[in-house]
Amino acid sequence: MPANVRKFLAQTSVFLRIGTALLGAGALTFVAFTIIFASVLFFQPRGMSLPATVQPIAPAGPQDTILVVAAHPDDEFLGVAGYVAASIKNGAQAYVIVVTNGEASLIADAITKRSLLFPPSFFVKEGNRRPMESLAALSWIGVPKDQVYFLGYPTRELKNLLLRNWSASTPFRSPYTKQSAPPFDMVFDPDARYTGENAVADIRELIERIRPTILLTQGKEDENDDHRAVYYFTQKAMADAGRESGFPSATSTREYFFLIHFRQYSFPGVARFSYELVPPVDFEKNNAQWYSFSLTRELFDLKKQGVAEYKSQLVNPYLKLLLNSFVKRNELLYTEESQ
Repeated sequence: MPANVRKFLAQTSVFLRIGTALLGAGALTFVAFTIIFASVLFFQPRGMSLPATVQPIAPAGPQDTILVVAAHPDDEFLGVAGYVAASIKNGAQAYVIVVTNGEASLIADAITKRSLLFPPSFFVKEGNRRPMESLAALSWIGVPKDQVYFLGYPTRELKNLLLRNWSASTPFRSPYTKQSAPPFDMVFDPDARYTGENAVADIRELIERIRPTILLTQGKEDENDDHRAVYYFTQKAMADAGRESGFPSATSTREYFFLIHFRQYSFPGVARFSYELVPPVDFEKNNAQWYSFSLTRELFDLKKQGVAEYKSQLVNPYLKLLLNSFVKRNELLYTEESQ
């Protein structure tokens, strides 16, 4: 065999061995990463438990009226379904306001932003479907359909209503439905133009009508723009109700907040009674007082059955993990320092 051929074959053999080693290392890295990722998603570390500063909270009683204000159909259930169910069983009344109809799902939004547009009718259909899922879920915990209100404001766009499209002179036009008012079948005010003022006015009107003793809504620290906007809408609506209608909201209503989207929160993404929610380690509002509501096995099972009603969300692998991550043996609420 010529010398140059032997040299070529020797070099090729070396390169093959190096390539095989690299592939083996890559495969091992992939396997290790998969194990770590799966552990984060599906397993809660041993010894992970509630800090001593987290206080227990009891369900509301016959003297109480609960109002939940949430951004999207499913937020209300993920955050406080167990607490609401136990309170209803204990004699309390419960009402729910959902500010949007959830027409722009995570997948649809991602596709739309890549210019592969669905027609507006697709989003209208979604905006009619998702409230039905919430009603089905809430029926598991005893909330009557006529005590649930969907406002129909534009999903993923509440920040614009808060910061840019506040007044009647600048109504927002949804990039999904191409409408400036709710085009859905099930909304509180189908003629309400998409403005921040109108969103606050609708919430305020319902607060004045319901007159809650306990208000549960989403925190301003939540990492979802719609969730944060709902916090500010609700705070202004409460202030306006107290000032304009004589409803003494500042003194008569206990207000608690809950998180849905926050880093290092709620996962692992599996429904399991042995797991519990704990406050995020790097929660920016260090002066918050956290409360934990413990679910019985019966309440846990009810919440699990209710979550299964959100079929449009469970087809998305990420959202399936997220929804299941809130089905644990407790729910967390917190208050702000001023309370």
